[in-house]
Amino acid sequence: MKALIQFLAIALCVLLVAAAASAQITITSTDVGLVFSPGHSLTSKIDTATKTLNIGTLGASNWDFSSIVSNFTTSATVVAPDTTFFFSEFPSATVAEKAGGVYSYFQLATDLVMLGSGFTVPFDARLKLNPGETVYKLPMTMGTSWTSSYVETTKVASLGSTTTRAYTRDNVVDAFGNMTLPGGAIFAALRLRVDTKSGSGPSYFRTITYQYIAKNGAGVFVFPADTSQASTGVISVSNSSWNGPIVGTSVEESPGTGLPLEFGLAQNYPNPFNPSTTIPFSVDRTSLVSLKIYDVLGREVATVVSEQLSPGRYSARWDASGLPSGVYMYRLQAGSSTAVKSLLLVR
Repeated sequence: MKALIQFLAIALCVLLVAAAASAQITITSTDVGLVFSPGHSLTSKIDTATKTLNIGTLGASNWDFSSIVSNFTTSATVVAPDTTFFFSEFPSATVAEKAGGVYSYFQLATDLVMLGSGFTVPFDARLKLNPGETVYKLPMTMGTSWTSSYVETTKVASLGSTTTRAYTRDNVVDAFGNMTLPGGAIFAALRLRVDTKSGSGPSYFRTITYQYIAKNGAGVFVFPADTSQASTGVISVSNSSWNGPIVGTSVEESPGTGLPLEFGLAQNYPNPFNPSTTIPFSVDRTSLVSLKIYDVLGREVATVVSEQLSPGRYSARWDASGLPSGVYMYRLQAGSSTAVKSLLLVR
């Protein structure tokens, strides 16, 4: 009996080690390029209410962020840099992100490097990083580390002001495992610890963030309340944010039928589906259009469309990879008009 118990104990240890090893992932430039393709969108849910979170252990770990709430959201869409207003300021950019009146520019080659941003609101402004900040050192896996030092120059044309500030960011991937998001979706992820320092004397400041990143762009960002806390276990946080997979959400205009245009939301097809489906809709006037997906508890799980559209018939593709089987609601809004339908994801 004792020998059997020892055998079972050893077998269990082997299974646990194998399970931990299987959670290790490597994020490559190909992964990042697929995630940040023009037409893809990202909706970040911000949580300012939760004040403590378990950020896990070093090395093999698991993270349960299912209790994070959403106080408000922000949305961004990946666009082709050469179609944007500020491209002449960042001609080497290969990736751009649009969030309202803010455009952020990146270069994706060997690594993902941020070049800067352009603002149309509240002021016409440019923010440039020299040299660019290495956001991700690719390929990125457990143990990957790098330091990025750069000078940030901000020019506000309408105010005639220019400010500069130097930053140093120490980055290290110090843990890997499975992260659970609100709604129950689970993804293999890496934990990236980012330690930012700037200034000296009275102007010195330091921040630490923990980024949990999956290959499909799903992620959680944790902002500790101060920098003196341990890098493991339960810590106090000032806020956190999360997003599901950054997936294909491009909108295609459908051929006309000769019938008068009306606001409308059609049934998705195929339905049931796995893992992607197409949602047809139409808008009868130029307006800001949003198409969002919700679970049966009313929690937003994806933003499929969030952009200004002209009158026309459209179809949008939604990829539900990583989400559990079940009934979901999809809601179209254009100006004051709204419509809701349900769809069924079957694994």
